[in-house]
Amino acid sequence: MAEQYLIRRNFADILPFLDSIGTQADSERNALGFLPEAAYAEAAQQRKLILLLSQDQDKIGYVGHLLFGGMFPILRVRQIVVAARYRQQGHATTLLRALVAQAENEGYLNIVANVATDLNTANSFYERHGFLSTRVKAGGKTRNRTINVRILQLETPSLISYMVGPTQPKAIEVLQPTRRSPGVPVYAIDLNVFFDAIKQRVRSEDAGIVFEAALNHQIRIAASQEFVSELRRTSRDTTNDPVLALARRIPVLPAREKTEIESLAPIISGIVFPERTTQQRLKSTDKSDILHLAHAVAAGAVGYITSDAKVLAARDALMKQFKLDIIGLSEFVDLLDLPDDIDHLPTPKIARSFRLETPTLDAAIGFLQAEKLDLKPHLKEIATPNCRRLSVLDADGLIGVALLKASNALDQPSRCVVCVHQEHPFSSTVADFLISELVRYCSNRTAGRLLMIDIPSHPRFKRLARRMTSRRLNLQRPPVRPAR
Repeated sequence: MAEQYLIRRNFADILPFLDSIGTQADSERNALGFLPEAAYAEAAQQRKLILLLSQDQDKIGYVGHLLFGGMFPILRVRQIVVAARYRQQGHATTLLRALVAQAENEGYLNIVANVATDLNTANSFYERHGFLSTRVKAGGKTRNRTINVRILQLETPSLISYMVGPTQPKAIEVLQPTRRSPGVPVYAIDLNVFFDAIKQRVRSEDAGIVFEAALNHQIRIAASQEFVSELRRTSRDTTNDPVLALARRIPVLPAREKTEIESLAPIISGIVFPERTTQQRLKSTDKSDILHLAHAVAAGAVGYITSDAKVLAARDALMKQFKLDIIGLSEFVDLLDLPDDIDHLPTPKIARSFRLETPTLDAAIGFLQAEKLDLKPHLKEIATPNCRRLSVLDADGLIGVALLKASNALDQPSRCVVCVHQEHPFSSTVADFLISELVRYCSNRTAGRLLMIDIPSHPRFKRLARRMTSRRLNLQRPPVRPAR
């Protein structure tokens, strides 16, 4: 029987190989840096580790692993390791493809890999698999390296859905990924993160970085109502407790009705503590954790930062049920330097026979008019001097343009129009690209909805929209000026 290769993601399947994973990663410390063995166990429990095994009859052995992290809608590759005897056989590609398939299935938009510039083999590997170098940043002070920030844009199919019949109002509304807070994103923190920050503990440095990011207005952190209540219950002297006094200074998530939080609590309890909930043996700390999470869900926090193993193990279920991103503390710190300018495009940029440029507003409007479109009253809401503009050109001129008026308000959609020259042989490709760029730009800014103008005279655009999927759709149709 020929040797077979198996992908494993479940903690129970990975547990027997944790020693091999740590040993192999440690042998590549110069390239990967050092992680304690506990980090691999924690990642496996959180389903952030993909293991590749070989099976030859009854013998099963380690081939390689991929360690990753991330926060919706971006994943990050932290390690890809293959045992020496299995290298140059395509196994690293197998691991990476497994992650890409998982990411696209779960609706992620990008995968990021930070690769030291002196690691030529690694850089070639990622470049060969479509990871483009978007910028170079300084590495850690110990090794004084420079780092290539490489990004793979995924072909995620869950962007637009075309679900309208002939009698429905016309406007394509794209629900963007999970971020639900306007402006600077709000992350709920639990008591573990707070204690890590004020005490000398293993994760103290990471917790300090999170608070520093909040003080620098890079993020916003907030606590639940239960946060202070729990500290008050355990305080020996509530009138003279410096820890309690400091906790009271942390911003609190927006208040929610007690009945709303109580209605969420049993659902969260069953997800995070299924056995104890069934046996009705919840601890007081379990009940507090449940209330922390319930308030974060009710208040619409972007994410919940924690180092609690039980909560982290339930991250997938909590994301699926409530769209709340559960993030490990060290993982979150890794993500703080993710580029917040993925949306920017070099101008001009040449790709094969196409060019990407930011057109003038007059040039964009002129193209729309040449395509026989009269977008009033929609155009005046979008075509403003500060609107985002993007165009694709070839040797003969403009092929397509996109205009976007972004909104930071949750109750107001971002508005856009995408128009391509229908007779061009690559019109569908250009439309696909322009739509994807607008969605990607909006997704990396804030939460909200994208309202896209439906152009009845553009059948290729309609077919493209039908091939793409999302959660909700609503079309706004402008009048079309007849050709002269």
